[in-house]
Amino acid sequence: MPKPAAKAKNGEKEVEKEHDKCEAPETRYPKGCTEDGCWLEYVREWFEFLIIGIVIIVVAVPEGLPLAVMISLAFSIGAMLQDQCDVKKLASCEIMGGANNICSDKTGTLTNNKMETVRMWAGQDIKVPVKAEKAEIDLKSLNLSDATIELLKCTIASNVPDKCGPTDLAMTTLLKRAGFEIADIRAKHISDPFIRFPFTSGRKRMSTVTANHGGKGYDRRLQIKGASEIVCRACTHYIDANGQRQARDDATFQTVNDNIKTYAKEALRTVALAYKDIEAGEHGDRHEAPEEEHVKDIEKDGFTLIAIMGIEDTIRAEVPSAVKKIQDAGVIVRMVTGDNIDTAKAIAVKCHIMEKEDLDNDEVCMEGPIFYKECEGLTMKRDANGKMREQVKNLTRFREIEKHIRVLARSRPEDKYLMVTGLRNMGGVVAVTGDGTNDAPALKKADVGFGMGIAGTDVCLEAADIIITNDNFERIVRAAKWGRNVYDNIQRFLRFQLTVNFVALTVTFIGSAGMKQSPVNAIQLLWVNLIMDSLAAMALATGSPGEDLL
Repeated sequence: MPKPAAKAKNGEKEVEKEHDKCEAPETRYPKGCTEDGCWLEYVREWFEFLIIGIVIIVVAVPEGLPLAVMISLAFSIGAMLQDQCDVKKLASCEIMGGANNICSDKTGTLTNNKMETVRMWAGQDIKVPVKAEKAEIDLKSLNLSDATIELLKCTIASNVPDKCGPTDLAMTTLLKRAGFEIADIRAKHISDPFIRFPFTSGRKRMSTVTANHGGKGYDRRLQIKGASEIVCRACTHYIDANGQRQARDDATFQTVNDNIKTYAKEALRTVALAYKDIEAGEHGDRHEAPEEEHVKDIEKDGFTLIAIMGIEDTIRAEVPSAVKKIQDAGVIVRMVTGDNIDTAKAIAVKCHIMEKEDLDNDEVCMEGPIFYKECEGLTMKRDANGKMREQVKNLTRFREIEKHIRVLARSRPEDKYLMVTGLRNMGGVVAVTGDGTNDAPALKKADVGFGMGIAGTDVCLEAADIIITNDNFERIVRAAKWGRNVYDNIQRFLRFQLTVNFVALTVTFIGSAGMKQSPVNAIQLLWVNLIMDSLAAMALATGSPGEDLL
């Protein structure tokens, strides 16, 4: 029995040897492979790891963020257009979300820009019935003498510009209610050609040289209309209640000043009317000190005061609540106006821009020329990056003023520009409203410029970034809300994106590192990335703003 077993053993060895001869290693494995493994399998495995690594990087980067930003901006701009804010520059919507200072006009923005003459001082204080109560009035019933009425007619008619503004309209409407037509007055009293010195924000007055039909040895008469305190300083005489010309005395002009303050405290715009008889060619053309640039010598004294007009411009009903809302949101609102300082204070208190207890605080409400003088104007300085830029010359003093100032009255274009430049020097994001040609520099200097679509000039609208089509301050609040909504939508998108990406990448990484196989393959990850980036951007970047944003 032992011999056959040995044979079997030997036989198996022989069979194995024969088998080895039949199936050599190079025939049993692909080329380059051995019993220990195949290099193609190693390459395939590492290539899959490489693909997963690349996909992880692709998924980790939120490619949908630029898409979300553009969609949010485009959506906000479309919605703002429905809110009567026409956005000209795409970035201005986003910038408005970070604004922390607003320098607003008064007329037409905070007020309705529908003016009406309701008070008058013409030798005595007179209350004028409003149009709603009485469409037609008799000026004689207001105790105005014939001489005073003639002077009022001529001075108002001669100083009505080609483009009649709200203030001019308030005075011409008064004449129309009394039965007078401007064209008839001009034809009778004002001869062509006449010389006109137009109104500007710097001059604060308008005057016209006409033929003198009053006689008394003078063949020309200079008729002026302008800011009450400025014109009154140039008056040496006045017309009394009986229509007689009287020499100026301290008591009378104290009464005039008291009436101006009374009107101003009632939020009325005060405009003075006066005249001066001159010789032919006496109007001259010389300039004087820089602070009185473009003011003619002949406009500086010798006038006879005719009347002080008290013109009412009611505040928009929604403005006080809108101002309070934007201030509660951390945005400081400052009113920059050309009006009398007392008028500006009264309007600012009603609009909640300043408090009643600050009425006597000179730091809270300042006049433009004083503000400019204390800040010493502008200069060019090199910034930290080596670039030259405009800067307030006395920036230390500006910092002190900026902490308190809320109203800038009797402001000129250069005062408004200085205010905007100083706020930007201090790192503020500034929004500015404007409607005149002189506002264009400040609108361009600001981070966001709002032009008034109704009252704004072509130059103003060209310089603006956003046009408010109904001239309402409340639209500025909405623009700030939509600007903040852009940030809110992007944050919402990023929260969602980071959540999805974190989960997907964590699972993929742990699976690849721990189990040497990702639970989610590369194609699946790319599909997740595609859907989460594009669809999430469209869904989350188009949310509407809530009140909590303010």
